[in-house]
Amino acid sequence: MTLFFICYDSTALSTPTGFSEPFLKALSKFDGAICVVSEKGDIPLQTFSPSQPNLVEEIVNWIKSKSNS
Repeated sequence: MTLFFICYDSTALSTPTGFSEPFLKALSKFDGAICVVSEKGDIPLQTFSPSQPNLVEEIVNWIKSKSNS
């Protein structure tokens, strides 16, 4: 069984807060299926843009590829 951890920078706030650099670096040390949904591009993890039109489909495809690994 594979466990997936998806971090999403909520757009509910007028200004998204983002994730702290130490938090993201700590997450990147884990071997597993971890991704971040954020506009920030210099994250050491699999990243998806919240503004891409096929976001859910791309995340589902990523999950499928990780599940088959």
